[in-house]
Amino acid sequence: MDQLIQADAACVTGVVLAELLRGTRTAQERTLLLSRLTPLRFLEATQQVWIAIGTLAATLSQGGLTLPLTDLLIAAVAQAHDCTVYATDAHFTRIPHLKLHTL
Repeated sequence: MDQLIQADAACVTGVVLAELLRGTRTAQERTLLLSRLTPLRFLEATQQVWIAIGTLAATLSQGGLTLPLTDLLIAAVAQAHDCTVYATDAHFTRIPHLKLHTL
């Protein structure tokens, strides 16, 4: 992740920012995290993104798969902005047409 940030190839969306902050244990950790993440390009979830999330959730559900809304949000924002997702969560491999960063 550090390499992506240093190469100016990383961006963030609200749900990722919130999830990472939730995982901090101290104010010092939050300050450090924010100092690294707030300079990144911030991607918004527009109305079209929310429509894409609902459509994707319905399509996956029809195939018997229910994914967390947070993962669907991350995927839809990435797809709307033509971004590659850096994730270790296996849910993302189940989302069609999602570009995933490979290590």
